[in-house]
Amino acid sequence: TAPAAPPPQPPVAKAAPSRPATRPAPAAPAPRPAAPAPRPPAPAARPASSVTAVSRTPADAGEKSSSGNAARSGVSDELARALALIAAENAAPAVTSAPFVSAAQREAIAQKHRKGKRLRRAKIVAAAAALVVLHFVVTLILYRAPTDEALQAHAHVIAAAALPLYSSTDVPLRAEEAVAVLRDRPDLRTIRYYAEVTLRLRKSLYGPAATNGTVAYRQLQESLLNARTQDLKYEIFPANEGPQVPTLPQLLQLTHRAGESLVVRVPFEATRFGWSWRLRPAQLANRSVERTLTGMSLDRYEGTPHLIFGPDGAMADIRARMKAARTYIVAVAKEVQKHGNVQAVAEASAPATTPATIPQSLMTFDPDAAAVPETKLPAVNPDALAIPAPATGSGR
Repeated sequence: TAPAAPPPQPPVAKAAPSRPATRPAPAAPAPRPAAPAPRPPAPAARPASSVTAVSRTPADAGEKSSSGNAARSGVSDELARALALIAAENAAPAVTSAPFVSAAQREAIAQKHRKGKRLRRAKIVAAAAALVVLHFVVTLILYRAPTDEALQAHAHVIAAAALPLYSSTDVPLRAEEAVAVLRDRPDLRTIRYYAEVTLRLRKSLYGPAATNGTVAYRQLQESLLNARTQDLKYEIFPANEGPQVPTLPQLLQLTHRAGESLVVRVPFEATRFGWSWRLRPAQLANRSVERTLTGMSLDRYEGTPHLIFGPDGAMADIRARMKAARTYIVAVAKEVQKHGNVQAVAEASAPATTPATIPQSLMTFDPDAAAVPETKLPAVNPDALAIPAPATGSGR
């Protein structure tokens, strides 16, 4: 015979997952029967082929055991089911998401956090090291110094500023070349350069001749000037008579030829600004020049007569003028000598002049008289002894 079906169970409300389940109020215990109910007969065994496997949950097993225990202990089925439901709700699950972790899990989590922190620090250090390496690569290899184009352009600007300081109408110059030359490097942020500016002469320069070959010409110029002065003073030669007065113009010599160079060095600095360089203005006050150009161009002597010492044609003209000047100087000297003799004879034939009257006070003065009269002798006798000799006794 089939076992009796269990009575239907009343529905039990489940607690919400977000709120703890509230325990239902315990039901009133049922009155115990006077005698235990007889056990139902055991069901007949079924063949293995006809047995159907039924999966039972722990709650069903608990209900089964609770009902069995209740039946054995004499507890009502409703109370047994309520107790089984409460035991199922309070049972600890095998896996939970609640913050109930073990010490090993906490250590693993802390180790993971430490590992992540070390990894972040390592990334920051690696990024900083990469930036430092990049900075040194850029500053020491890629941009170690200003570019050649920038230096060349700055040198040309300096040449344009230095040209008016040396070029003029008397000394015409032109800027031919400007090169920036490294001078020294005091530190990593400063480089000192100087612009080497080459200036060229556009015209030759001339100055007064002052060589050994022109000494005779300059002396002859002075002698000719003195002879001309005496001629005009004493009227030695009439206007249309005597030798012709020669002229010895200013004698010039070549000092510098056209095309000669003048090198000017102007210092300037380059300072680092970030990864680039800034070129400072030129220090024109500290410039230096290798030499000084003397003389002026011939345009300066255009309105005055002059001769250039050196060329063959000019030398022939100079010799002819010097010969004429010597002839004139000698003629004037002879005439002056004759005029000097006439003046000497005329002065000798002139009447003697009356001697000047000497004053009476000077006539009574004796130049040989003594400065101090002999009657006035000095108060001290120079021949007297400084200490008189002591008197000696007669008995000795």
